[in-house]
Amino acid sequence: MIKKIDEAACVNCRLCEYFCPMDIFRYKDEKVQIAYIGDCCNCWQCRRICPVNAIVLDEKSYPKKYDGGYRWRKVKEMMGIST
Repeated sequence: MIKKIDEAACVNCRLCEYFCPMDIFRYKDEKVQIAYIGDCCNCWQCRRICPVNAIVLDEKSYPKKYDGGYRWRKVKEMMGIST
């Protein structure tokens, strides 16, 4: 489960907002915010796609419902971001 977004690291690229399958992020006041934490399905897609690793997760909860890690590694590779 997501704990928070590290505001110091976040570059507001909005990739987490675009790629979240549960649509829990919102862009408000010129920054990405967690709007619907209760809807998080614990897939970690936001963490995988974040180019600066600004998503802080609860390490006790592991992805269970959906795992598209391979897909996001490919997206980052196409963007020229090292994983």
